[in-house]
Amino acid sequence: MRDAKTAQVGELVVFQNCTPAEIRRVCALADVVDVPAGRVIAVRGATAREFAIVMSGAAIAGEDVVLGPGSFFGHAGLVERGANECSVETLVPTRLLVFGAQAFRATMDAVPSFHRCVMNDLATRVPAQSHDDRRLRAVS
Repeated sequence: MRDAKTAQVGELVVFQNCTPAEIRRVCALADVVDVPAGRVIAVRGATAREFAIVMSGAAIAGEDVVLGPGSFFGHAGLVERGANECSVETLVPTRLLVFGAQAFRATMDAVPSFHRCVMNDLATRVPAQSHDDRRLRAVS
């Protein structure tokens, strides 16, 4: 029988193609954290230390991107071993599945479908960022 954490993790889109063994591995590596409304959970420019997936609730990233259930953040900074791209603040009480940097990397190595999902998300950002960079250089 599956416990509540395993069931909730298995329902997240980012893990939809995972085997039951991979889901159990994810659950062993990540923590479920309940965060009250109005809490800043990532600060733009700070060293990236965690990857999180919204399980329930909502947060806002930057000034206008609402993150609902299934949305994730923190991966760009961890993949690049750099800083958080934006600040994230909870809008309502929010439940997160949180991975520390080491657990994130272990999950990337152990769960191929998760690795593909994260890297696909990063790949979709690069053209938009490159376009913005070219436009900024042209203006200056």
